[in-house]
Amino acid sequence: MFFSIQTACFNNLMLIYTSFNLILKKYITIFAKYIQDC
Repeated sequence: MFFSIQTACFNNLMLIYTSFNLILKKYITIFAKYIQDC
């Protein structure tokens, strides 16, 4: 029981981490384009 709860929390953390990385990459690319436009 405890182990399954732990793995679920870990999966949620990984999901948040990956989505955060994707958003970060998107913003970095937008920021790079903005710098190039200047």
